[in-house]
Amino acid sequence: MAEAERVHDRLADIFLRQAELDGEIARLRALDFPPEVWAEKLSIALIAELIEVLEALNFKWWKNPHPVDGAAIQEELADVLHFFVSLCLHLGVGPDELYEAYVRKQRENLARQHGRSGRPGYAALPPRGGEADALERAGGEGDRQPA
Repeated sequence: MAEAERVHDRLADIFLRQAELDGEIARLRALDFPPEVWAEKLSIALIAELIEVLEALNFKWWKNPHPVDGAAIQEELADVLHFFVSLCLHLGVGPDELYEAYVRKQRENLARQHGRSGRPGYAALPPRGGEADALERAGGEGDRQPA
């Protein structure tokens, strides 16, 4: 089996497992929301799980850092995937549609990075070195403080 097929089969398996979980949750909790309400609820849950990933990664520069727990991050990322796939399912996006949309977008993003896009501002500039050069290329002063 080709690597792409194996990965696609795993994606399809994830979608099937999530559909089963969603059905059980809806049945056991007597939930019956319209698709747009599910989408709102799942989007909020997805954001909440992403915040939990941030919490595990020491994003609070104003606090003393704590050891990063790789297993905890992996669990939070699995939670993110659960809510993301559930959102896809409630919006009628299956694994095939998601895969095709991802491949199209990945190709577009790669082309943008190589300047092959009709949209301005994506082509990578050759490195010149230093923050001042980066700011000059960006056309601004950035967040520099006066001396």
